[in-house]
Amino acid sequence: MSIIVLLGLQVANLILWSASSIQTRASVAAAALSLVDVLAMASLLYAEHRYSMQPSALLTIYLSVTILFDVANIRSLFGRDNGHAVAIVVVGVVVIKSVLLALEEVPKPAVGVAGASKESTRGLWNRSVFWWLNSMFLSGFRNVLQIGDLSSIDDAFASDALLAKLHRAWKKGRSDGSLVPDTRMLLTCP
Repeated sequence: MSIIVLLGLQVANLILWSASSIQTRASVAAAALSLVDVLAMASLLYAEHRYSMQPSALLTIYLSVTILFDVANIRSLFGRDNGHAVAIVVVGVVVIKSVLLALEEVPKPAVGVAGASKESTRGLWNRSVFWWLNSMFLSGFRNVLQIGDLSSIDDAFASDALLAKLHRAWKKGRSDGSLVPDTRMLLTCP
């Protein structure tokens, strides 16, 4: 929904720049490219939502950087005599981009993925500052942590999967005629 609002604001921005008395040769082109930019973001958001469990790091970085540039642009536009209408629209763009950035950081539910770790569903800034660990820290502050309280790192590191992989590798080694000890011996040793 917010990407549609952002698209509408960019259309309004393009119309205002086209009719503005403060336009330059590059201002209308930049507004048109901003409109194309929103369409590209919409396609990336759709693909990310549909095919990825983890939010897009590219989109998160892009939104973070463009918000900073848009804030500088707002300051310049409010400093001009006739730039207030365009500046107000750009303020709306920054607000919606900030909402999109915040929504990118909200963890997605791991639907259909059993045992997905908390880290794998978090956004870029959330993973960068280890915010996803706060729930475990809070649980450890209130109670003594047990093994069941800790989330799995990855299904590939589960002991059952590793044992099955070890059995396949050792059986393959035996079929080659090499001397490989029995894997049951490894399981009985302390």
